[in-house]
Amino acid sequence: MRDGAKLIPSVTRVFRRDQTLIAYAEVYGPSTSSDHPKPSIAAAVGLYRAGRLVEESEPVLVEDDKGQRTGTVPVEIRVPLHSVPPGRYVAQFNVFDRIARSFAQRRANIVILP
Repeated sequence: MRDGAKLIPSVTRVFRRDQTLIAYAEVYGPSTSSDHPKPSIAAAVGLYRAGRLVEESEPVLVEDDKGQRTGTVPVEIRVPLHSVPPGRYVAQFNVFDRIARSFAQRRANIVILP
């Protein structure tokens, strides 16, 4: 549950162009420092086809620690698919801990239908 809505993962990873792709992750144990007492997480989602970037979300900056679980930072990114041509893509979720200067990514194959 998030903001009164239940997020259900797409088991098939198939979407239509009239939908919005919602990518959600939780950063566990984000870094803080004496200069930055709260976490600072930057994230974005890119859609790749044949190794080329086709669409990229607006970057999201999360600078709080209001996760539902202690020691986590929730990151949610919305990617409208209306301008993405139908086809097979690799969706890449990039997360950067700005304080620790560490980076993580997760990739998943998706299909976008007309």
